[in-house]
Amino acid sequence: MIKNERGNNKANFTKKLNLPKKDIILMPASYWKRTFAFLIDFLIIDLIIISPFKKILNSLILPNINPSSINLIFESNPDLLSQISTLIIIVSILSIMYFSILQLKLRQTLGMMLFNLWIYSDNKEISIFKLILSNITFMPIFPFILLWIIDPIFLIFSASKQRLMQKLAGVYVVEEITSGFYQ
Repeated sequence: MIKNERGNNKANFTKKLNLPKKDIILMPASYWKRTFAFLIDFLIIDLIIISPFKKILNSLILPNINPSSINLIFESNPDLLSQISTLIIIVSILSIMYFSILQLKLRQTLGMMLFNLWIYSDNKEISIFKLILSNITFMPIFPFILLWIIDPIFLIFSASKQRLMQKLAGVYVVEEITSGFYQ
């Protein structure tokens, strides 16, 4: 601690200055921060969730199959299509749970932490239902796959900088900006 002539420490000195306290301002997150946070989260999902299932998928389908012959393979083996569909649904549910559980418990995903982004709700209460609804976009099955196009377009043209599913769930992605001094 720095001491002045009277022997008071720096903390007492700054209190006497009557400096403003630290203010936290929540603003809609910028597009580039959201994009990079999502890419980092996607890499984490790829490493943790998708990679183990790639081995199973490769065992179900031969890796050197001609794409034009996939239809014939599925027609000759309908059970294979069922197994692959189940695999895709499991990976999708685990991915949605990654986003939803981290956002419920920490109000952030790992990618969001790197960019100081947070989940915020209209009424301050965030339920698992709201988070699952806002993250249902990550289901790669019809009709949810349409959200892969609709959500980013809605985000770009939305004044509140929300994706469509976030708007329906009443959830925002915000960034904290601090101003003022620490006392």
